[in-house]
Amino acid sequence: LARNDDWSELDTRFTALGLAELRLEQGAYSDAAELFEKIFPTLQEMLGRNDNFNVLRFLDLAWAYRNLEQTQQEQAALAQARLRLQAARDGGISFWFIDFCDALLHAQSGEKHAAEAYFQKAVDGGFVPSSGFLHTNASVKRLGELLDYSDAYRSAMAQSEARLAALKEKAAPNIELAIARAQL
Repeated sequence: LARNDDWSELDTRFTALGLAELRLEQGAYSDAAELFEKIFPTLQEMLGRNDNFNVLRFLDLAWAYRNLEQTQQEQAALAQARLRLQAARDGGISFWFIDFCDALLHAQSGEKHAAEAYFQKAVDGGFVPSSGFLHTNASVKRLGELLDYSDAYRSAMAQSEARLAALKEKAAPNIELAIARAQL
């Protein structure tokens, strides 16, 4: 991870990102922060500074710093996430993931009502639990905790869970057909 100029190390870095996310979910905040700190500078150089898909990872890093009581580092990571979200919006990128990240950013910044509004916007835009997009399940749980599982949060989650159930029901015949064909 220390080498900044070797593209062949990129897969290792992405694997390390997954490990950092796992360590964060396990509550090993120091380990998570250390991994994120080693990985981010190189990813920024290789993938560009407006890598909006890394917004959630900056929010994760901020969360690790918060739990380590490192307020300045937390605020710096939140600022990086905010810059990337603004760059995405300025570039015309708008979909549920950006809104979800805005919800988490505002929740981590103590702006409960804005966080609830962005989460509702994410749900309206297609967010469903277990979306498989990055590691949203742990982030959804964190959002709920930060919002004290407010009525607005629970209502938005109920809507997204209903959408997921409808999608699963609609997909069931195709899944069964695919399974049957695979067994031939």
